[in-house]
Amino acid sequence: MPFDEWYLPLSILKKIMAKYSEHLVERIVELMETDLFSIAEICRKTEISPKTFYEWKQTKPEFKIAL
Repeated sequence: MPFDEWYLPLSILKKIMAKYSEHLVERIVELMETDLFSIAEICRKTEISPKTFYEWKQTKPEFKIAL
């Protein structure tokens, strides 16, 4: 398959490959505590997909508790 057919822009690749970290969780919690942003907006600001957010919420108990 030629490179052009599977190439993804870095911004999309970052969302697909989001790395779970304590720092990222802290940032998400900070944004949620302001009560100014929707989950979609928080995901955009932290460069994760909403799908990733909800997967972490289901699979990482410490993330769910932090929220």
